[in-house]
Amino acid sequence: MNIDNKNEERKEADLQSELKKTNKMLDAINSNIHHQTTRIDNLMLVVRDLAIILFVLILLTNWGSEILTFLGSFSD
Repeated sequence: MNIDNKNEERKEADLQSELKKTNKMLDAINSNIHHQTTRIDNLMLVVRDLAIILFVLILLTNWGSEILTFLGSFSD
């Protein structure tokens, strides 16, 4: 009976150890995912800002006024 209890305690200790290792790995994965998501969010903001700048520059050029004239021709 005493041997069975020690075996159970040893198994439980092994399971607790494995659980701690798994939790550490999951925390590392979660941290990595959060970091990558932040990088993607920042990239999306940069792309959006560049698109806005490009759009404004196009509107300021002669080509932009031609596009606006073309689009305005549909409203007649």
